[in-house]
Amino acid sequence: MEGPVLRASELEDLTGAGTLSVDFCGVELAHPVINASGTFDAIAARRAFGEQLIERFPFAAFVSKTVTLAPRQGNPPPGCGSSPAD
Repeated sequence: MEGPVLRASELEDLTGAGTLSVDFCGVELAHPVINASGTFDAIAARRAFGEQLIERFPFAAFVSKTVTLAPRQGNPPPGCGSSPAD
């Protein structure tokens, strides 16, 4: 595994203390945990966890896509038959 790994209960203990708020590019977040682009399927998670996901969302912010200064082609959507070798 890469990076710090916390169990959900450990994160709840930390965020409950209210001491982890951070300034993220001028936006104050409750804690420093955000997902990496493309690593969290919000639709599947909502189906699996229902309203509990909304009530106890694990991230202080949600990253849906990567943003860059210069345009990039990016990866094709799954199932399009394209691959990097094409």
